[in-house]
Amino acid sequence: MIRLLPFAFLFYASANVAFALEAQDPKSLCDRFVDVREQKNCEQVIKKETPDWYLAAACSHQFEDSLFYVCLAMGKKMAFAPVALEKCSSEELSDEARLQCVKMAQSNLTKSFQSRAPAARAPQRK
Repeated sequence: MIRLLPFAFLFYASANVAFALEAQDPKSLCDRFVDVREQKNCEQVIKKETPDWYLAAACSHQFEDSLFYVCLAMGKKMAFAPVALEKCSSEELSDEARLQCVKMAQSNLTKSFQSRAPAARAPQRK
């Protein structure tokens, strides 16, 4: 029985890691559109907004296209902690609830974290 304890811990730890929010390249978000015009419009928005990769992962779960774009636009105004955005990627949330979750994820940041660059932008060297 004691010999099985390390294996049980490994199973528990791997199960927790599997549900973590993974960064998603924002360029891949446009694959949700079938129409070529919609894809090109999405690519222009992604290029203009340059959303954070973790925010892109949360926004990818939006069902309505208009709220999908609203979610992406939030990245211009806010910085996010990936841990806080993890709850926002739940399939059980409605689009409106997901947007509210993203807003709450931003408001939970500390001042020191807000000064960091988002994952989508590389740190600038001096």
